[in-house]
Amino acid sequence: MKYTTIKIHLKGTDRILGSQPMDKEIYTNFIKGKCKTDEERDRATEDTDDITNEDEKGVTGFFKDKNDGHPFLKGYQIKGFLKEAGNVLKDQLGLAAAKSKIDNFVFIMERNIPFTRDGKVIEGPDGFLERPLRGETAQGPRVFLAKSEYIEAGWECEFTVKILENKKTAKSIAISPEAILEMFDYGELKGLLQWRNAMYGAFTYDYEIVDNDKKSKTVKEDNK
Repeated sequence: MKYTTIKIHLKGTDRILGSQPMDKEIYTNFIKGKCKTDEERDRATEDTDDITNEDEKGVTGFFKDKNDGHPFLKGYQIKGFLKEAGNVLKDQLGLAAAKSKIDNFVFIMERNIPFTRDGKVIEGPDGFLERPLRGETAQGPRVFLAKSEYIEAGWECEFTVKILENKKTAKSIAISPEAILEMFDYGELKGLLQWRNAMYGAFTYDYEIVDNDKKSKTVKEDNK
């Protein structure tokens, strides 16, 4: 198989908020309800080891290493960002069926991606952010209080994106490194995880395209 490898380095320009329910039972029931196959249910069960139980219901946080408690991102959270960005930008990119193509041709190679700052692993969240959320219920509009762990701006993470070779069609461009990088550009405006509509989790990035034929030439560029 032919593919292109891109090394991505994100740097957060705003706080990032944890998005996972910090109660294992709530997380497991919610995730398993969305799983369509036994394999997906097994993977969801494995992820419960990375959930920290809290006494307070309704709190969201980060996945954490079960040995040292360090917070991290899951590779599929990055892929989820790309699917959202690809869907938003599909008309600008000329990319039909963006979510499906990202599912089938784009892969994040790391399962767990630690947060770092200045080259050191971030040991834990910096605090909690509380904010009101308005929601529609059967009894009419209601205001709820949401509470999430956060990590301050300046967080960093690194991971590897592999793009399988795919063909351009009459109706759609191929998923290319250029298209993927435009999706990461979107992260300056709408970031990762919780409350991203308010630009929490926003980031800039730099990258290196790795020559998979092991030739000497590689490409590296600061995006911002």
